[in-house]
This record gives sequence, structure tokens and C-alpha cells, in this order.
Amino acid sequence: MIDKKFEKPKPDSNPSTNPPQEFPKPETKPEPIPGQVPENPPDIPPEIPKPDIPTIPIPGQIPEDPPSSPPEFQK
Repeated sequence: MIDKKFEKPKPDSNPSTNPPQEFPKPETKPEPIPGQVPENPPDIPPEIPKPDIPTIPIPGQIPEDPPSSPPEFQK
């Protein structure tokens, strides 16, 4: 029972946990070519239009299309 503890291979010698660095990592994705549709779009494909969500105006910034201007700004 005690001898089997020493028979376990070291983590450094285990190829499954430490793959050689010359092999490409599976996480790396090929860079998309401009003008070409990627096989797996990251978030939302350009074909699907985004829902019409009203943009929240930032305080101190003038909105491009103010829906209703407060009375203090109407001069």
C-alpha cells in the first residue's frame, strides 16, 4: 500500500497534463478575414438586427436625439 504512492508518475512527466508547447492550443481561434463571414460568429451576427433599446443619456452629455428635453434646457 505504501509502495504504490511512490509508483505514481510526476505531473511533469505526464504528457496529458502538460502538452508540448509546439502544438497549437485548442483555445486559439483563427483570425477572421475582413469581408468573410466567420464560421462561429463571436456574439451577434451582422445579419440579425439589434433590438431597439433606447440609449440612456450620460449626465453632462447632450443626447443626439433627445426624446423629451427638460424645461431648464429649453431656452
